[in-house]
Amino acid sequence: MAADQSIGLQIVRSHLRYLVKNFCLSTRKFDEVRLKELKNFVRRNQPVIFNFIKELLVFLKQPFVEIRIAVLLICDEFFQRSHVFRLELSNRLHDFLVLSAEISPMQVSLPFSRKDSIILKSETFRIVKSWHEKFSAAYPKLQHSFAVLLACGIDQSSTTHETQENEINRRKRAKARFVVAEITKEFNDSRGDIMRCIRETHCALELLVPKFESEKSRTANTVMKSLDDRPLLDTLHGYVSSDTISITIPLEAPVLTRNQANEALIDSLNDCLKMLRYFENLITKWLLKLTKYGCEGEMVIRDAIETRAKLKSEIGKCEELKLSKYSMRSRYSSDSDSDDFEDVPEKEGYEPNFKMPYEVPPYVMSRIEKQSQLPLTEHFVHGRDNGSSEVGPSKANVPILPFGLDLKYWGERDIRPAEIPLNCYDCHPFWRATKDSNEIVRDSVEVYHSRLITYVGPKLTVQQCRAPRKDGSLCPRKEHRKCPIHGLIIERDEMGYPVEQQPLVQKRSSAMMDNEFLKDIERAIGVNLSDKTKYRSRRKDMMNDGSEVRRRLSTKLFNRRSLKRISETLDSIRKAKAAKNFQHQFNYAVSNH
Repeated sequence: MAADQSIGLQIVRSHLRYLVKNFCLSTRKFDEVRLKELKNFVRRNQPVIFNFIKELLVFLKQPFVEIRIAVLLICDEFFQRSHVFRLELSNRLHDFLVLSAEISPMQVSLPFSRKDSIILKSETFRIVKSWHEKFSAAYPKLQHSFAVLLACGIDQSSTTHETQENEINRRKRAKARFVVAEITKEFNDSRGDIMRCIRETHCALELLVPKFESEKSRTANTVMKSLDDRPLLDTLHGYVSSDTISITIPLEAPVLTRNQANEALIDSLNDCLKMLRYFENLITKWLLKLTKYGCEGEMVIRDAIETRAKLKSEIGKCEELKLSKYSMRSRYSSDSDSDDFEDVPEKEGYEPNFKMPYEVPPYVMSRIEKQSQLPLTEHFVHGRDNGSSEVGPSKANVPILPFGLDLKYWGERDIRPAEIPLNCYDCHPFWRATKDSNEIVRDSVEVYHSRLITYVGPKLTVQQCRAPRKDGSLCPRKEHRKCPIHGLIIERDEMGYPVEQQPLVQKRSSAMMDNEFLKDIERAIGVNLSDKTKYRSRRKDMMNDGSEVRRRLSTKLFNRRSLKRISETLDSIRKAKAAKNFQHQFNYAVSNH
């Protein structure tokens, strides 16, 4: 029996997975074949219904709105047909509503967006309402569950969702009407200017490039057209030319020549072309907005399209004439800039392109001669240094570090000290050395091998801390002044105790002996010799008492006027914050006015 139940549970689980996986949310339909197989299997195996409802609740815990709606519809299918299913689901109806209708949001909330939650709640309310209308008399738990749904306000979720959608659509329609009304008003206001600009452009083009077509040419054209309508054999006559005739038709636009006669006309046509392009861009923007709300302004769209077609035709005609090269700038570029000035004769002997001869300074020539007299190697070295100075830093910016003779002769063993001749001539007019000697002073060899570095200040001695530690040993740290663990380094004895505290201990012992001797004398004579009157100032008592500080601060902080001022400030801040968040609401505005 247990094996049959496990096999039946596996079959039910596989059918549920397939149905949920292939469920279409938009059409709310299942695979009819698999659903029918599941219904037949559950009807033949009634004991599997308990486990079947458990599986449905497991699927109902999935965090996807499609899966939960699919489970709801499957429950509806079986609830309408099976009494056993209705009994079992009535016993688990609270869990069912918690997962589908969110009747206890503090414990279990729906894990998806608010819009999906509203859809799921409205679907749950619809299904439970249909169950209540059909089976509430036979199943009291169903009646209580429907009352819980009504108490939680689930019935308002669907209506609220529809109301929100209707409000959104109403706002969109209102915005569309407003936009169309604004564009219609602007179009009607500027239509007169657009048509006037089109007429001016058309008239200017007719004057610049007229159409030479008279009444005679029109009649000739009609005659030729009638001849063309006749059959080909009737139009042929006895003379047939055997020569080929080539006709060249220029496809370019007519060439305009700017002169004094058409100057003003071309300028006005350029201005009209600018206005036509401006109006074309403006109408294009209007059409983009109107196509967004097409159902509201069909008449305006049609008129705007026709007007834009007229504008494009006139702009195309102007662009064929290439009016950009006949602008005001080309007009003034053809004429000289000195038309308004009088011609002045040039001076005799004046040469505007004459330049003074370039004279090389003498110090430059002398430097060039010196460099030419240098040997080739020195000249090459100087030239290389000059070339490298352009790439690297300048010599003035390069730091110069002095170094001694020990670094100059570093690593050399055989060093001959420098020979300095003895100077016996001090330029004194009367006195001179007894003998003129050519003695030579030689430096000491130590200068070439070692360097003497002097340190300024007292020599710092290193002392051992020797403070006693917990394990009985002494601190082995050696510092100049202060140990990072035990503080200042002081003199200590062999056990690690400070040496300077011994006189203090001796003083304390002598003072204690004096006190004992004084007490013996007091016992003998019966007079209190050690009692001294203690004078305490009131100011000192006040400073030592902590309650006095608290009392003085409380008199300042808890003053009536201070409390009133601070409370008014806090109330104004709170009201401003609340008004910022809720002033747009109707209830808040009514309650505060």
